[in-house]
Amino acid sequence: VELIVTGRDAVSPLHYSSDGVFVTPAHVSAERVDGTVSVWLSAKSGTAQTVDLEILSPEGETVYSKSVRAAKPDPAVPVDIPFTVERPALWSPSSPSLYSVRVRLGDILAPSDEVTVVTGFRKISIGDDNRLRINGEAIDVHGVNMAHDRAGIASAMRERHYDEDLDMVEDLGANALRSLTAPHDDYLYSRCDRSGMLPLTRTQVLSDVSYFSTEAFRDNGRSQAMEIVCQNYNHPSVVMWGIFSQLWQKGDDPLPFVRELNALVKSTDPTRLTVACSDADGELNF
Repeated sequence: VELIVTGRDAVSPLHYSSDGVFVTPAHVSAERVDGTVSVWLSAKSGTAQTVDLEILSPEGETVYSKSVRAAKPDPAVPVDIPFTVERPALWSPSSPSLYSVRVRLGDILAPSDEVTVVTGFRKISIGDDNRLRINGEAIDVHGVNMAHDRAGIASAMRERHYDEDLDMVEDLGANALRSLTAPHDDYLYSRCDRSGMLPLTRTQVLSDVSYFSTEAFRDNGRSQAMEIVCQNYNHPSVVMWGIFSQLWQKGDDPLPFVRELNALVKSTDPTRLTVACSDADGELNF
């Protein structure tokens, strides 16, 4: 259980339990990165808010800053702040460079709230040779499945347990891991950001079971997909969102809902790939 206490005006922790700050690079090259920082606000005072953005390099130097005024903050619409970083240190598995993005609300000398997220700038694509490319460089993905428990601890894993597991993954020579069912603790993805590991995290709703054609089931699936994307949005190591895993095709037809989830994830985050783990043939795979 986590209790979050804020002032009346704050960067909202209520947008799918995320940080409330989303960094979206639209153009990524060795010359510059152009993008948008979206900030979700909870302004109970109903007054105009000043939002200050500062981007710090991996060395801690300010490389961009901007201040905007939100006249009537709407909790249903983010405040979008464009940014440009010249000559960026791009994130890659071999060079996992990380930037800090700091958002302050209100008076910069005595802000009512301050949130800092860590992220990296990289471009994800699939080449004509069907290989994953990061910043145009082909990456051979050698991965393992990672479960969510261990003997004597079950799922109450601490940071030291994740460190031990990731040390073993690296000893194997692997550079990627697949979250076996649900997402792992945020610490794992932060550690992957720093080490250059490539994790795949996914929704659990379409996993090893048949699809149930009810609106309650679909609502649950949409909510899970949005939570997973929003809570892990700023992790540069996460280059893929998983839509389903070993989905049983007996019973109700899952294809329309698979398409819906894929479209929802793509519209929320157009910068990453969507993938699936399938043990079946047929249209489901395409």
